[in-house]
Amino acid sequence: GSMLFGEVTVDTTGEFPVWKLVDTIPPIKHAKTAVSSFVKRISNKKDSVQIVGFASTVDLYSGFSSDKKYLQSVIDKLEATDMTAFLDAVNFSLDSIRKHGGIKVVVALTDGQDNSSHVSIKEVIKKSKYVKLPVYTILFGNVNKNFLAVISEFTGGAFYYTNNSSALDSI
Repeated sequence: GSMLFGEVTVDTTGEFPVWKLVDTIPPIKHAKTAVSSFVKRISNKKDSVQIVGFASTVDLYSGFSSDKKYLQSVIDKLEATDMTAFLDAVNFSLDSIRKHGGIKVVVALTDGQDNSSHVSIKEVIKKSKYVKLPVYTILFGNVNKNFLAVISEFTGGAFYYTNNSSALDSI
C-alpha cells in the first residue's frame, strides 16, 4: 500500500471545563492513550506520524517519524496546561504535512474549546480545501460539537465524539 503520513494534534489543556465523565480519568490521559494506540498500528517500514501538542500555543513535539518507541516517548511527555489554540494547531498541521507524498491525514483530538488561536475557522477550512487534506476531529467531552463538526464536514473529514480513548481505533 501507499505510505501514510499522519498528523496527530493533541489538546493538552488541563481544564476541559465541561468534562463530566463517570470514570473521572483526566482528558489528557484519554488523548495520550488514543494516540498511543494509533501509533502502535502504523507500519515502521512505510508510515510516518508527527505529533503536535497544543494549548495556548502550538508546540511541535516530534518531527515525522516511523520510530514507535520515539513517538511513544513524545506522547509520554505531553502534559496538561491551560489555554487552547485548536485552530492554530490544525493550521500548523496542514502546513507541515502538505509537502509529503502518499496518503495524508490530519487527526485532531480536543475538548472543543478554542480561546487563543490567531487563525479563523474560515481560514483553516480554506487551507484544508486548498491542500486537499481532510481534517478528522475527535471530541473528548461535550463542548462545541457543532464547531468541530463544521470543520470536519467542510474539509471532507469526519467528526467523532467519545468519552473514552478508543476513538482513533475507528478511523
